[in-house]
Amino acid sequence: MGCYTNLSLPQRVDLLEKYIKEYKADGFLINSIKSCNSFSAGQLLMMREIEKRCSIPVGFIESDLVDPRYFSYANIKNRLESYFQMLAQRKTIMAQQPTTEEA
Repeated sequence: MGCYTNLSLPQRVDLLEKYIKEYKADGFLINSIKSCNSFSAGQLLMMREIEKRCSIPVGFIESDLVDPRYFSYANIKNRLESYFQMLAQRKTIMAQQPTTEEA
């Protein structure tokens, strides 16, 4: 019963928020799988809620484990590269900001 797909959307967001804070994640990446509705349902709503609650960048890619028409290596590669560039840029900006002790 504790399976992720058996949780409601608010419960899923709470669980993801807990993990993000526990592991001090720099960002969160969602891989939406077209052929798995039970896993992918509500991911855009969850994505926005995680961004709001955790103040971290969230990326979104789409693929499929069954239907090759929904998988584009080049598209996924470009999205991942852009996302990782955004994370690196954010880390650089955050490192340049004075801490509360310095301010």
